[in-house]
Amino acid sequence: LLRLILAQLFGQACQNPGTIGWIADDAVLCVTASGETSQQGGIIFADLPANLLGSFLMGLFQDGSSLNLAIGVPLAFLSPSHFLQAYTVFHLAFKTGFCGSLTTFSGWNSEMVIMLVGGSEANTNRPTQFWKALLGYIVGIETALGSYAFGRTVAWWLHQWNDPDLAYEQEAMNVRSHQHG
Repeated sequence: LLRLILAQLFGQACQNPGTIGWIADDAVLCVTASGETSQQGGIIFADLPANLLGSFLMGLFQDGSSLNLAIGVPLAFLSPSHFLQAYTVFHLAFKTGFCGSLTTFSGWNSEMVIMLVGGSEANTNRPTQFWKALLGYIVGIETALGSYAFGRTVAWWLHQWNDPDLAYEQEAMNVRSHQHG
């Protein structure tokens, strides 16, 4: 559902105006390309915001050991005594299930392949857009990696803010490890 809402907000409503009743046609951000013959495809598609959000959430839900924190808590951005720390099965389900389904790159990849191939039997007058598709692949992968890295950074910042004593201990451990090699 979230993926559909993001797709509608970032372009599907431009292709299919009035398909979702609660979005006014003038409130939609039309920043995507439809891929139809009347419009050349772009590199920002309706799938990109969902991919970025899912990648960010995967980075945010990192555990303490993957962020090299002083304590290996299941969710680094929460304090160690938070009640959600005990539900490690749900953390895994959220990262693999929810975020994995939100970031299915198949729709985005299909758009890139359509741009690469160009015309088909049903649509022969559409030329290939090889360079735009190549740029789309680069932008899509790099922005997803950047979003993941930003999520990890936000988790680390929140850890520092929630647990300043643990953050101080981590800094002391880092200094000792650098001094003693």
